[in-house]
Amino acid sequence: MPAVPENARWIGYLGAIPFLVFSLSFVAGGPLFPGFALQGFMVYSGLVLAFLGGIRWGAAMNLQKFATREFLLSMVPVLLALCALLVDPRWGVLILGASYLAAWLFGLVAEPPAAPPWYPILRTQLTVPALICHASLAYGLYF
Repeated sequence: MPAVPENARWIGYLGAIPFLVFSLSFVAGGPLFPGFALQGFMVYSGLVLAFLGGIRWGAAMNLQKFATREFLLSMVPVLLALCALLVDPRWGVLILGASYLAAWLFGLVAEPPAAPPWYPILRTQLTVPALICHASLAYGLYF
């Protein structure tokens, strides 16, 4: 199993902090106001989802031949994030959570062609906590 470079791992882990802070603030009632925590979570989640599409776009640019499929696939997370931010947050958090799950599962079978061998490991380490945060926020919105 390839080792994830330490700098990529720690920067990725730092990027998970807003997911944790916003979701815990919303569900547990502090230190942020619930409306602010919900909005912050939704926007941050949408941005990170779009970033995942950008990773695929960047990988596609490194291919020797024109990769229409990869460029098109890279736009899916961006469009899903946009949709999630334009609907009621109760639907939006479900769209975002389902999008992260789909991107993770799809990535396990079809990672970006130029991705390093450690990338699926880091994606798993970051996606699982993000999915837990989405599930807890959805729980807080529905129950």
